[in-house]
Amino acid sequence: MHFAYPFPWWLAVLLAAGVGAVAYFEYRRPLSPLTRVQRGLLVALRVVALAALTISLFRPVAMLPPTSARDAVVPILVDVSRSMRLSDADGQARLARAASLLKNELGAPLSSHFVTEIYSVGDTLAPAKLDTLAADARRTDLTGALGAVRERYRGQRVAGIVVLSDGGDTAAGAAGGAGGDAGGPPVFAVGIGSPDGPRDREVLGITAGDPRLDHSSVDLHVSAVSSGFGRTPFSLRVLGNGQVLDTRRIVPPADGSPIDEVFTVSPDLLNATVYTAEIPRDDAEAVGENNARSVLVSPAGIQGRYVKTRLVPFGEYIPFRQQLSWLTKVSKAASSNMIPGTGARTLTVTSPAGAIKPLEVGVLVCFESAFPDMSRAETDQGAQLIVYQSATSTFQGTWGPDQQGSLAAIRAADNDARIGIRNPNIRG
Repeated sequence: MHFAYPFPWWLAVLLAAGVGAVAYFEYRRPLSPLTRVQRGLLVALRVVALAALTISLFRPVAMLPPTSARDAVVPILVDVSRSMRLSDADGQARLARAASLLKNELGAPLSSHFVTEIYSVGDTLAPAKLDTLAADARRTDLTGALGAVRERYRGQRVAGIVVLSDGGDTAAGAAGGAGGDAGGPPVFAVGIGSPDGPRDREVLGITAGDPRLDHSSVDLHVSAVSSGFGRTPFSLRVLGNGQVLDTRRIVPPADGSPIDEVFTVSPDLLNATVYTAEIPRDDAEAVGENNARSVLVSPAGIQGRYVKTRLVPFGEYIPFRQQLSWLTKVSKAASSNMIPGTGARTLTVTSPAGAIKPLEVGVLVCFESAFPDMSRAETDQGAQLIVYQSATSTFQGTWGPDQQGSLAAIRAADNDARIGIRNPNIRG
């Protein structure tokens, strides 16, 4: 027998002493006279009851031999991150190759000896069917998936865990390796895709800095990376509303090293400009969709910012993260804590050449519609319009979007103000 929640020896001694002390003091001065034999018997019974209760809290597990090999379970974990779309696995997409292996080579032999259960591994672990697997996850949390599988089958006989993946753990904080306790079932990894990795160039991001004092120019910060091409030069260009503004020849310092470039541009004085950083696609690249990123810059640069102040617990930060960081391994809790803003504020909206009067707009984000003090603070600052920005696609099919729409209506009544909602998931 072992415990689902093992405890150190010193804790066992401490608990035993506590149980004994409680039982002794309970009958130290009984309400009715007792003989020594009666008192000893009652103390012993109390010790047994308290010990059984304490032991049950640590979930004792007795391992019984299976009646047959069919009683043993083999969980099969399939990577469904977006990198599994790459077609470098013997002419197939990586996910298609993994499905083919399960269907034609691994599935039948394993199913004839064990109970097999398939799970998809992306942001979280989820039960899956072979014909419904889709490579659309943003990351591969192998550490969390293995921990979740061990917890799910704790107390059951697991012959082993099979993992089909194209690489390592890409979840936040996964530097520690595959994870798992030493006493867990063995893990059998099956590599999918080319061992050399894909050749790819990617624009990682583009951000607009604050405008110059005269609002005549703005710095665009562009980050990129080139993998699999060594130090072969490539072109990085910036386009404004589709027109090429600047092209640079980039020589990577090393294969896979990040590249940071700053482009200075002059925004249109009357209209917003979409600036795009782009790397022309090479014929040898496996993926071309990540070769460009864009940013929208207003006529006079960035005039004001609002940073979300009220963050969603566990979705955007984990309270007491040091103690509750394990939640990221078993759920979609925030992998890192976002930094909140400093409070509600208004932004001034103007029009070209002063065609209309400036408008004071209060800008709040999603979850903040639940807090009446936020909209009240913006109204007190002179907001003529309060705009809630949100995207609730995660909550489609639930009462979430409707509730948020009703909260905005309540805030309008609270402050006798006009409220606008920018949410692609709310109609009407």
